[in-house]
Amino acid sequence: MLGKIKEFFKGRRTVTIAKGDLCAAFDLIYRSGLRFHGEQRTADGGVRITMDERDSRSFARLADARDLPYKMSPPHGLPVVVEYLRRRPMIAVGLVAMFVWLFISERMVWDIRISGNTKTPSSEIIAQLDELGFCV
Repeated sequence: MLGKIKEFFKGRRTVTIAKGDLCAAFDLIYRSGLRFHGEQRTADGGVRITMDERDSRSFARLADARDLPYKMSPPHGLPVVVEYLRRRPMIAVGLVAMFVWLFISERMVWDIRISGNTKTPSSEIIAQLDELGFCV
């Protein structure tokens, strides 16, 4: 569970490597000290691995330099969300305004109704509320 949360914060990509290029690709990964997880076999005998964003960029740079073919998925995780919000700042402004309004409004009493009082007169209840700082 903690690994999934860490993966979300760092960002991740799925890299697919064809069957004929597995040996060269894993040699490149291990020699470069790149980390991966979630190894899955594909239907054609290749492998699909998950790497964090930084390691996947390093792998892409190294694989391109060696003309090693691979397929890389679009990025996933918090960096993608942050980039999305950076390009649309009014979403973030709206969320901040909503939380400020919730913070302010939960500290206010919006409506007080006095009902069902048979033993204490309403005027005494209103006087007590006035002493506590509630306005009528």
